[in-house]
Order: sequence, then structure tokens, then C-alpha cells
Amino acid sequence: VLIYKRKLSRVQGKVALSNNFSFSILLLALFVAMLSLTVSALRLRSEKHLAQAFKARQKSDWKTTIREIDLAESFFYHIDQVSTPLRWYRGLANFNLNNTQDALFDFKQAYSYNPYHVHVLNNMGTCYEMAGNYTEAIDCFQKAVALSPAFDEARFNLCASYYNSGNGTKAYFELRKIDHKKMLVKYNQFLNIVLSSALKVMQDTADEDTKNQINRVWNSEGWMNQVHFKSMENNTSLEKQLILDLIYASETIEKDTAEANGLKAKYSVIL
Repeated sequence: VLIYKRKLSRVQGKVALSNNFSFSILLLALFVAMLSLTVSALRLRSEKHLAQAFKARQKSDWKTTIREIDLAESFFYHIDQVSTPLRWYRGLANFNLNNTQDALFDFKQAYSYNPYHVHVLNNMGTCYEMAGNYTEAIDCFQKAVALSPAFDEARFNLCASYYNSGNGTKAYFELRKIDHKKMLVKYNQFLNIVLSSALKVMQDTADEDTKNQINRVWNSEGWMNQVHFKSMENNTSLEKQLILDLIYASETIEKDTAEANGLKAKYSVIL
């Protein structure tokens, strides 16, 4: 009887442990289910407000856009279905309202949620550029074009930041990477400014005779642009193409063989 009672007690203990474990599992499952339902409900609410923000954005109703984004954003919803942080939309709205500092704050927040979003980087860089913080602006634009080398808008902005910071050589270097056929008008606007800066750098390091030669090209905008595009087509440096054009002009147009031979001798290293 004692042996039976001991066995029965052990069986009852195991059953009690099993029941407690099952109850714990049930509570955990209920908790997970409730949490999942709560998160789903919050995300659904956020998506509805985000849809309203998109509608307001299409109408350029920036204040409503900001209000709807604020209602959409939550602990469980920072990024939309295409990996764009909600703060980016808010930043764009503030930017269009000329609230540059608020826009920069929003773009920084967006960057913390997705540091690989090229438009976040580009817009954040634009705010830094407008504030005169060229170092931070250049860093943002460099990251953007590193992620997407064909992102010409960011490349233009990088070019502008280099130019505004006083580095015309790097500005011209970045301009050469842009496909001018895609954005011809904007490209030509940049070209006339940046190319003159690049030629100025060349002129500052040249002797008097070479300066005069460079001036011949510089004073003719059409010729200056032709030199640039030919250097791109021939995959050669601007300096080399400039000398080749001067040699051609001396030999063919001016019939000055001595001048042409002098240029060949002087620049034999780069030719």
C-alpha cells in the first residue's frame, strides 16, 4: 500500500507539472497572439494615415502631410513597404515649407532608420549645403553616389558642393561622370561654371605663354565646351585635349607650323 501511495504521489506530481507547463505555454501563446493583433492594428492605423499623407503630398498640402505622418509614425512603424522612412516624407514637407532646420532634423532621423536610402542622403546633404556646411554635404552626396553611381541628381549636388567649397578641380571631375544627355540643360548650366574654374586652375599653374594659349580657348565658350566634350569622347584629360586642339588650330587654321611644333615639344610628356 505504501509503495502504491508513493507511485500515485509521483504520478500526480508529474501530472501537476505537466498541467502547469501547458498552462504557461497557453498564456505565452495568448500573449503573443494579443501582441500580434495589437501590432497589426497599429500598423493598419499607420498605413491609413500614411495614405492620407500621400494624398496631401500630391496636393502640395505640406502641413497636412506633416500632421498625417506624425499620426502614422509609431514604435512599430518607422519605415513603409518600400523601405522609405516616414521621417523622409516629413522632411520633404518641412523643406517645401522652407523649414530647413526641421527638415534636416527629420532627414537625420530618417537616416538613423535607413542609412542606405539614397534620397535620404541626397536631401540631408542639400540641407547641409544650404547651411554652408560643405564638409557634411559632400559626405552625404559621396555616400549617395557610392550606393547609386547613376544617381545624377546627387552627383550634380556633389559637384556644386565641391565648387562652392572652392575645389573647382574636384567639381569638374564629378561633372565628367554625369551622362549629359539625360539632363542636358542642367548639365550645360553647370558646365559653363565648373569648366571655367577647371581652366582657371590650369592657368594658375602655367607659364605665361601657356596662359595666353588657355585664354584663347577660355574666351571662346563654344570652343571651351567642344574641348570638354571631345575629352569625354576620347577618354582623355581636359589638359591633353586642350593642347591637342591648340596644336590642330595652329597647324590647320593658322598655318603656324612653328607654333604647333613648339606646343608638341613643350607638352610631349602628356601627349
